[in-house]
Amino acid sequence: LEKEKLVSIKYAGQKAVITITEKGKQRTLRYNFEEMSIKKPKTWDGYWRVLIFDIPNIKTHQRNTLRMKLRELGFQMIQKSTFVIPYPVKDEVDFVGEFLGVRKHITYILAR
Repeated sequence: LEKEKLVSIKYAGQKAVITITEKGKQRTLRYNFEEMSIKKPKTWDGYWRVLIFDIPNIKTHQRNTLRMKLRELGFQMIQKSTFVIPYPVKDEVDFVGEFLGVRKHITYILAR
């Protein structure tokens, strides 16, 4: 891990202090990003979760990755920047938005 610069090891006397580097955190997030899924409750609560986003053209790759991930998670596309799902997904949306660096461009709406 140290050779891959995922952790840094510093010694304080006899003790080794191991710290996860920024690269290590990104790899951890990537693995969680790739493996995440939506928990589907047994009964529907009657609310639709609507995601609307307006991501700038300079972040085209992130926008396309977001669309792909939303479809993978079970969202239905209404328009290219509007998706809907009937399950609670606020935490997952926040995580994906933060991971891609576009969270501030995503609007989450809870609708009946």
